Amino acid sequence: MSDTCIAIMETVKKHSGRDDVPFGLNIAAPRDPSDNERLYAAGARSVVYDLEVWDRNMFKAICPGKAKNLGRETYERGLDAAVPVFGKGNVYTQLVMGLEEKAHYFEAAQALATVAFGTLGL
Repeated sequence: MSDTCIAIMETVKKHSGRDDVPFGLNIAAPRDPSDNERLYAAGARSVVYDLEVWDRNMFKAICPGKAKNLGRETYERGLDAAVPVFGKGNVYTQLVMGLEEKAHYFEAAQALATVAFGTLGL
């Protein structure tokens, strides 16, 4: 995924005549957390790695493709590793509301606020 995004960013920069296009990416978390550095070097200035749901069992049930192909841990590592690269406040995830118990969203908000301002520590 990272190679494709980098190729697209390079093409946009080439055809726009600008090297300073600030890309924001909503993509799958990279298997290799060091890909965050490659994405940043190519022009990405923010990333969104969507967890979709907070509860680990719900993640497996609702996101079977993500669970099988990457795993929740890849998303956690990707978010954690992205903060030092993109900076605090430039790393995001999204949760689909209404799929889980309300308590899970409060738990997620607390843990993800930690991501935004430092390490995920899950």
